[in-house]
This record gives sequence, C-alpha cells and structure tokens, in this order.
Amino acid sequence: ISESLRKRLEQNVLYDPRVAVRVDQCLSQQVNVLGAVNSPGEFFLCGPTSVRDMFARAGGVNDEAVTELWLKRGDAPELKINYDELLNRQEQNIFLEDGDRLYVPAGLVVYVTGEVKDPGSVPFRKGMTYTQALSEAGGLTAVAKLQKSYLLHNGSRETVRLRKILEGGSGVVDPVLMPNDQIIIEES
Repeated sequence: ISESLRKRLEQNVLYDPRVAVRVDQCLSQQVNVLGAVNSPGEFFLCGPTSVRDMFARAGGVNDEAVTELWLKRGDAPELKINYDELLNRQEQNIFLEDGDRLYVPAGLVVYVTGEVKDPGSVPFRKGMTYTQALSEAGGLTAVAKLQKSYLLHNGSRETVRLRKILEGGSGVVDPVLMPNDQIIIEES
C-alpha cells in the first residue's frame, strides 16, 4: 500500500515522497471469548495471537477455581486445554485463527462451612475426599464438632463420623466428593 501511494504521489504531486502506512484497527479476523473471564466478547486478531494473549486481552479469568478451557475451531471437535499448564508451562498455547471460540467454564467447587479456618468454596479435584476438602479450607477450628459433621450431596444430608475418619478407624471411609457438595462442620 505504501509503495502504491508513493508512486502515485511521485507522479502527480511530490518529488521523492516518503510514505508510511500503519494498521490502525484490525476488524477482519474475529475470535469470541466467553464464560468466566472479566471482559467476555468479540475480539479481533491483529497478527499472531495465542490463547494466553487473548486471555490477557479479555482481562483474565474471574474465577479462581477455573481448571480448564475449551477451544472450538470450525467443525473440529472441541479441544480441552488445561488452564494451569497453559499458564505455568505454556503447553497448549495455540495460536488462534479467524472464527475460533474460547469458552472458560466456571470452576468446579466444593463448599465447606462452619468451624473451619477458611470457610467458603474450595476447588474441586476428581477423587477429592472429605478430609482433603477440610484441609483445603484451612483445617478445623478448636471448637469444631468431630462426632458428627454433615455432607449435603444431591439434596440429601449424610452424617459423617469425622472423629473416626481422623483416628483411622477400621471400616470407616473418607467420603469421596462430587462438584457442588457441601460440608458442614458444627460447633462443639
């Protein structure tokens, strides 16, 4: 473009013109970023742009429990990308193409309430047990009731004999949790 303009100006108007052209805005190659990001929406590619670059443009994730994201490209099957590996090792830091769609699902969590040091949600991991979730919540307070604690799972309330689990009693199982399970530790 700059060479074409230079030739035209040289023929009709100026002697030895210097012409520079820069791209002010890129609006031809669109990528959609949806889900648990601070600024979801349509973004346009301007030069090589990786998945990490696009997340920076979308303001990063807004959910600490995000563990994965999905890239949909054309008719190809969705590609699952591990969020930690993307950030820490830059694995799967794919360069995006026109029409790509990135989706960041809200992270899966388990809720721990009551007499723990840091009540609230903790990131869910496949195979996570009751005691592991308690540990993620900072452990028990000094007034936690160990005889009976509760697990709310799919609308049902199950009593958990926490003291026996912690003592390693025979035949006592540390329950394996599912996403959105709730642990309730009452005061002694």
